[in-house]
Amino acid sequence: MGNYRYVKNEGWGHTNDIAHNFKAIDFYDDFTVIDNKIYAETVVSMKTTTTTTDVGKWLISNTIKKNLDNLEDGLLTSQGISWNGKAILYNKAEVHIFMPKEKITYGLKAKWLSKLKIERPEIEFKINALEDFIE
Repeated sequence: MGNYRYVKNEGWGHTNDIAHNFKAIDFYDDFTVIDNKIYAETVVSMKTTTTTTDVGKWLISNTIKKNLDNLEDGLLTSQGISWNGKAILYNKAEVHIFMPKEKITYGLKAKWLSKLKIERPEIEFKINALEDFIE
């Protein structure tokens, strides 16, 4: 998915180039690299959900909660996230959630975005269909 949506030749950096299991961040944009620090305007954590349409259940999942906590901590402490000898410091955190097209309705999207904004106001959330980006 990352190869279709977050294209390197369009300026995106990929944390997979640093470590295949980089904590919380998948992609970063508008960045400068100085030594072992990457200063990025925006970082993105990409999440897919193919089974649940219940935002409450999604939010209490241990892996999602931990991911969101790490993104917020890195943003609010201005320490960024360090992993595998590199640190990414950032000004804005986004979570891009991808679902199958047939599951996304206007009502579902509105409910999710409203709940996510209340629960995690420091993070910007976007919801899209998987099929919109896979070629």
